[in-house]
Amino acid sequence: MIAGIVAEYNPFHNGHQYQLERIRRLGASHIAVVMSGNYTQRGEPALLDKWSRAKAAVLCGADLVAELPTPYATAPAADFAFSSVYLLSQLGIDTLCFGSECGDIELLSRAAAACQAAEENPTIKALLKSGFSYPRAREALVADSGNPELVPIIRQPNNMLGIEYLRAIWTVNPTIRPLTIRRIGAEHDSPLAHSHFASASFLRQMIRTQGLPRASGLLPEAVREILDEEVTAGRAVLSDEPYSRLLLSTLRRAGPEDLRTLRGITEGLEHRILHAAQDANSAKTLLEAISTKRYSNARLRRALLTCLLGIKQTGKRPQYARILACNSRGMDLLGRVRKSAEIPITPKFAQLAKSGFSDALFEQHATGLYATLGEAIQSGRQEYTRRPFIIE
Repeated sequence: MIAGIVAEYNPFHNGHQYQLERIRRLGASHIAVVMSGNYTQRGEPALLDKWSRAKAAVLCGADLVAELPTPYATAPAADFAFSSVYLLSQLGIDTLCFGSECGDIELLSRAAAACQAAEENPTIKALLKSGFSYPRAREALVADSGNPELVPIIRQPNNMLGIEYLRAIWTVNPTIRPLTIRRIGAEHDSPLAHSHFASASFLRQMIRTQGLPRASGLLPEAVREILDEEVTAGRAVLSDEPYSRLLLSTLRRAGPEDLRTLRGITEGLEHRILHAAQDANSAKTLLEAISTKRYSNARLRRALLTCLLGIKQTGKRPQYARILACNSRGMDLLGRVRKSAEIPITPKFAQLAKSGFSDALFEQHATGLYATLGEAIQSGRQEYTRRPFIIE
């Protein structure tokens, strides 16, 4: 089995290590990970940069980590899932592994089919116009279709992401086998629920407010060492203030015409954002000011990040697979798939930039901004100077 995982590892924790160990016990000869870069689908900068998180993943059981470029990593769930599954298919996986609250592929497949039917139902447009948020409109149509038992399933965040992975598989490569592992310990965005497991969001908050030592028992040793090094060097993003200053300074000198061409800025949202940015004193207060029942907070966070980075509508298929870390098994896998892949697979960023890939040129810009968000400002040329982590 050549297993694939979509992850953010923000940060990598005991639950992630459990998943890798479980997949290995189920017979995986190779485990390839597609991981978000310096920004996440939640619409925020990651706690640690992508090189540190990729290194942690390989030290803790993954064989290969490829980057999901920023425009795709920060996209809505369906596009995030599609681009991730596409990259993993290029890396030669035959099994996609993901966590879910229900742990039942048959149930998730039924929910995926019901969601797809709901989204193709013309009634969904009328519900959106009447003030329903997209998730609530979809839930209503799933319930009305005679599947009310599926509504609690699609309300749970990891189930919903799993549903999007299934739909992506159906389009990208139906021969990929989906395998879900029931999440143990803490739920998504929840506090501790088990002595050794916590959600990534809880860990980020703990590290930022109470310090790394308080979180040490919830992280593998290799991750603790990497985190300690990054925090000590001032490279970790421990405060929202630098991000807030960048975001507000960008918005206060922008006009509606600058925003309305960006991804997800529709229905006059640019005016709401620009008006609120004049009085907000942080990204948090800005988010609170623009919040509405129509849009989820996650969508609005992504919209604000889009404004900062200048993300325009992109295709769904990444232009290349850039390797951030791998071991000898990962190198073996690369040797198998490089010639058959539709896109370049390489650890060499300079090669990608020189070839003129727009994804690479945008990544240079996004990483340059990320390099200013820690306590110590880093070089803006890290895409060219940082090396992949490789264990021979």
